[in-house]
Amino acid sequence: MRAPVLPPVDPDRREFLKTSLAGSLVLVAAALLPAGCAREEETPRGLLVFTPGEYLTMQAVAARLIPRGGIFPAGAEDAGVARRVDRILVHLEADTQRRIRRALRVFEYAPLFSGLLRPFRRLSPAEQDRLLQAWHSSRRVFRAQVFDVLKWLVMMAFYNSQAGHDALGIEPVACRAAAGGRGAQAAASGQGARA
Repeated sequence: MRAPVLPPVDPDRREFLKTSLAGSLVLVAAALLPAGCAREEETPRGLLVFTPGEYLTMQAVAARLIPRGGIFPAGAEDAGVARRVDRILVHLEADTQRRIRRALRVFEYAPLFSGLLRPFRRLSPAEQDRLLQAWHSSRRVFRAQVFDVLKWLVMMAFYNSQAGHDALGIEPVACRAAAGGRGAQAAASGQGARA
């Protein structure tokens, strides 16, 4: 059973200090961790918030949370989830962006502290799944919160994509479909007038 994400309403002073200190140390470590090396891996141009390494970590997390051929035939890669998350973060405050990016860096290097000696992106799919499951069911509030934020971003990006809509059987919104049709007709009539 997973521990609740929020701490008890009235934690005792010792527990509060211990949790605060541990969380502060993790955030300081995340600020010092490199953003990830992406030299050997292909990253898209035009990232708005993520560094290439952060983008690749988000892509790896998304691919394990929504794998191709899992519950849905299409996966996170088909929907471009990492790129979509980068676009979502643009609409958040700079401090929130920074916190999410730090949490992503902590998650990328978490296996190094567990004796796996490789960052998340370099783990096998089975090892990545085990790490995600460990953070999902962790009693450490910070780990559970990081997992929840990453999962929330991945799910929001996937379900707001055409691949997500297709997977769920959601029809295109009527006004968008009509607008798309009118846009195509206008473009065709504009080309016809020019010819």
